[in-house]
Amino acid sequence: MNYTTVRRYALDILDNINDGVFVTNKKRKIVYWNKAAEEITGKTKKDVLNKSCYEVMNFPQNDQGKCLCENNCPLLSTIKEGKVIKRYKTIFTKGEEKITLEVSTSPIINPLGQVLGGVAVFREIKD
Repeated sequence: MNYTTVRRYALDILDNINDGVFVTNKKRKIVYWNKAAEEITGKTKKDVLNKSCYEVMNFPQNDQGKCLCENNCPLLSTIKEGKVIKRYKTIFTKGEEKITLEVSTSPIINPLGQVLGGVAVFREIKD
């Protein structure tokens, strides 16, 4: 298989799993958003591509109205430290509805050991 075929196959796999998946660059700008992420959040790829993940995910805000995830973010820690963060539970606001998400983040590391960005995998936790 050539590179283009392998890449298309990998994207098809990501688009057909049940967990929400998004990929960011080092600046946490979303470069990939799968179908399950659309279903869970109600936001389309068109809505989110090239936006910061903390702008898109609608996590709770502090007293000053700033998103708590902007500076205290599992994906930010993953990108800075190059480490996986598992099972981070948080509240996501989908419109006016609050839902609990289980989130895992992993760095994207090239063969030279450089962190290129991060990937977040999430699912809704229902009572």
